[in-house]
Amino acid sequence: SNVWLYHECDECPLPPDDGYRKAEYNYWSNVPIQNIPLYPALGYDLDPTWTPLLKTTTILQEDEALYFQALDSAYSGNLVFAEMLFDSVIALFPDSLYALAAMRDLLGLEERGSKNFQARKEKFASDSIYYQNSELIWLAEFMIKECNIRLENYEEAIEWLENEITNPNNYTDSICALIDIGFVNALMANSGLKNLRTLAPNGQSLPVNNEQYESWYHELLKKLFIEKEESGNPEPFSDSTSSRIQIFNLGPNPSNNGVIVFSLITRTEDILNITVYNLEGKVIINHLISTEKQISKSVTIDLSGASTGMYFLKIFSENKRETVTAKLIVN
Repeated sequence: SNVWLYHECDECPLPPDDGYRKAEYNYWSNVPIQNIPLYPALGYDLDPTWTPLLKTTTILQEDEALYFQALDSAYSGNLVFAEMLFDSVIALFPDSLYALAAMRDLLGLEERGSKNFQARKEKFASDSIYYQNSELIWLAEFMIKECNIRLENYEEAIEWLENEITNPNNYTDSICALIDIGFVNALMANSGLKNLRTLAPNGQSLPVNNEQYESWYHELLKKLFIEKEESGNPEPFSDSTSSRIQIFNLGPNPSNNGVIVFSLITRTEDILNITVYNLEGKVIINHLISTEKQISKSVTIDLSGASTGMYFLKIFSENKRETVTAKLIVN
C-alpha cells in the first residue's frame, strides 16, 4: 500500500492532481488488493508482469465451501441454519475431513444454543447420516459420550471410555480415552459422588481432584505427542503420521490467571495463524508465528484480561491448510 505508480491519463473521471495513484487501489503482484484492475492499462508508466484484468482467486472445494458457510452462519448467530449446513456436509461428503469436523461442531452449536444435550445425543444415536462409514460411526459414539458427560451420565461415559482403553483402534485413541476418564472421575469427585473409580483399566491410579487431573493430563499428553528413540531425542513425527502440526504440554488448563502455555512442532517450516475465539465466535487473540522443521516452539496465550469461561484455540497452517484446535478454560 506504500507503492505509488506514476499515472498520466485523461480517461479517468477523477485523475489525481499530482499524477500519482496509490497502488493499493489496484492489483499488486499476484495478490488482488481490491477488485479494480489497472485502468486504463496504458495510463501507467509501468510494464506489468501480470495480465491486466486477470484476477487470481482461490476456488474452494464443495465440502470446504459448505463447511465454512456453516461456520459463518454459526458465528453470525444463525444456529439453526448452521446445524442444517453441518448436517449437509456430513450427508453429502461423508468421506471428507470436513464431515468429521462438522460432527464435532454440532455439539459446539448445542453448547452455544439451547444446550439440549439429550436431544443431541438421541440424534447422534439415531440419524443414519452419522453412520455412513467407520470413522463417522466411531465419532458418533464419541459424541454420545461427550453428551453423556454434559448430562452428568458419568457411568455411561466411563463405560465407553473403559472399552476404548482396553479395545482401542490405535495407541492415540487409548491415551485420549485415559485423559478423558481421568477428567470424568475428577468431575464426579467435584460433584460429591461416591462411586468413583480408583484405577483405570491399565492399572493407573485415577485422579480424584483438579490438581491430580492436571498432572494426569500433562503426563499423558507427553506420551501422546512425543515418542522417544533410543537416543532419547523427541521424534513427534513418523512416516505414517499425516498431521503436520502437533501441540503438547498445553497448560495449565484450566488456568486460574488466564495465561496458558503450550509447545508445538511442525513437520516442515511453516507459517501458523494462532487464533483464540470466545463462545460467541469473537476473535480474542490473533497473530502469526513461524516455525522451523521439527523444532519445538513455545507459545503463550494470555487471556488474563478476558472473562472466565471457555475459549477455543485454532492453529491454522498458511502453507498446508491444516487446522488444529483445542479447548481453553479460564477460571
